[in-house]
Amino acid sequence: MNYFDSEYSSNVEQNAFLQTTSSDESLHGLAKIGESLLNNQNCDGIHLLRLYQEILLHGEVAFDHTKEQAELVKLGLVAQYKNKLKIASQSEPVLLNASWIDSELTRLDPYSKIRLKLLKLDEKASLPYRALTELLSWTGNQPFLVQKLSQILQKSQVFIPAGQEPEQIQALVQTHLIKNWETQAASAHLKEIRNGLLNNQRCDPFDLLKRYQQILQQVKLAAEDSWEETELINLGLVTKQEGQLKIANRIYQTVFNASWVEEELFKIRHSYQSVTPPVVEEPPISSIAAAGGDQNTNQRGRKKGKWIILAVVLLGTSVLSFRLISQSRNPQIFREANELYIQGNYEEAVTKYNEVLKTNANYYQAWTNRGYAFAGLREYEKMLESCTSATVIEDQAVYAWNCQGEAFYNLKQYDNAIAAFNQAIALETNNPLFQINKADALLANQENDQALAVIEKAIRLLKSTQDIREQEKIHKLSVAFTHQGKAFWQKQEYEKALQAYDQALTYTPDHFTAQRDRAIVLQKLKRSEEALANFQQMLKNQQLSAAQKAEIWFYQGLSLINLSQHQEAIAAFDEALKLKPDYQAAAEAKQRIVSNPH
Repeated sequence: MNYFDSEYSSNVEQNAFLQTTSSDESLHGLAKIGESLLNNQNCDGIHLLRLYQEILLHGEVAFDHTKEQAELVKLGLVAQYKNKLKIASQSEPVLLNASWIDSELTRLDPYSKIRLKLLKLDEKASLPYRALTELLSWTGNQPFLVQKLSQILQKSQVFIPAGQEPEQIQALVQTHLIKNWETQAASAHLKEIRNGLLNNQRCDPFDLLKRYQQILQQVKLAAEDSWEETELINLGLVTKQEGQLKIANRIYQTVFNASWVEEELFKIRHSYQSVTPPVVEEPPISSIAAAGGDQNTNQRGRKKGKWIILAVVLLGTSVLSFRLISQSRNPQIFREANELYIQGNYEEAVTKYNEVLKTNANYYQAWTNRGYAFAGLREYEKMLESCTSATVIEDQAVYAWNCQGEAFYNLKQYDNAIAAFNQAIALETNNPLFQINKADALLANQENDQALAVIEKAIRLLKSTQDIREQEKIHKLSVAFTHQGKAFWQKQEYEKALQAYDQALTYTPDHFTAQRDRAIVLQKLKRSEEALANFQQMLKNQQLSAAQKAEIWFYQGLSLINLSQHQEAIAAFDEALKLKPDYQAAAEAKQRIVSNPH
């Protein structure tokens, strides 16, 4: 796209990008500088724009010899004065102003448009993108905290002027989340994490705090894949990236700081003779919320033990959730089996579950969990056999029915999968998980209208329930809206599909399926440039697997074909084939261009 086409000219006027007295010569020079910023060959355009905006707003930044700083000097936009970088000439009007930069940053980051619109930051800040960036720097992009902080901002009388984003956002965080957080209504999420640390049922709280303390002191620490690390990650307090552990965000780091940890460790040392978690009455817990469970457990109500909660797993093309179950029989071996599963050691987990079943063949929870271990090995026939054994032993075992439904789904026996999920729903009518899973099977069966009805019920249940953790609720809502988008897509109602995917991404902005399918729908709507921008943005995600990256390169190639950029499309298909040599669709698409270049 030409940098100064008619669309850009309109946008320029709206943002006071050009001063009315600018000459044709300055306009031409501005176009060249703009192109150099946005399409820079040496640096990422977003990083360049953010740095230049910072210098514009604050007058100067410390000179630290980064390549972005060197590039701005080379372009003539800034100059070095001693140990500072400043605008090159204060006497000349600034043509590339902070408002224009904010608009361009939004354009270059497609998902920011969705969040800015839904968080209504354009109503609360002069520079909405910069305000969003500062908000994300505090929350670490944690969906619940993003929503909570944006709600606080919307209810406040604050309007954030340009350049005051760090101070204003920090003031809101300190006042409404961090200060007196143990009594603040808005800080319920922080209290959940505190309780997860101090009253943990899966790890010794003392050991849990000591490991957290090590991560806090080191900023980044090499992962050891211990039980304590797994629990800190499950609590959302810590993240793991490229084998390194770090605190998930600045809010957690400020609240659960070194002084707080020392105080809690002191209490544990001096107030308790034993820090071993007690065995508690097993509450009925659903796999989405903190309520529900196998109906026979509800009825008998006397069994001891605990549940081990797992995150959403990807089985085949479906997002299907489940929970490993734990009871007091054979507790040590059963716990070892569950831990092996969490670590991804599925074969060893199966061996351990078999040990449990040798001593108690009627232990239906072990049959269920063993089934999910086979799912990890993609041995879906064995998964089905194991989960079916659980339902034969205990026909009220709701998660065994869910497990059976997942097995049928992955075996592409969708009618049987729907029947199994119906059994689970009959046992727990108001469990959103089973509704979501049933909707997925209905979608695979092309029963789109029924799927939409089931998804709408799941969304209502999720929004109305107070019994589940906010993080789980947010993730499940993202999955539900993604399914809704797929249903509308299959019905060829693309605008509605786009709206559903936008909703999904407000809850979980990095949800791969929603991101990918949203971009594909943009292609269906003949909005190929937007689709291409979405795919390009997705490739910047370092967490994508090779298979996911290959898929995105493939779809990027299709977008380029639609834009008649055939050589670039061939290069995209080549990238897909490098990552996945047996990618037949990419090979065929490339061959079609080579055979018929026009």
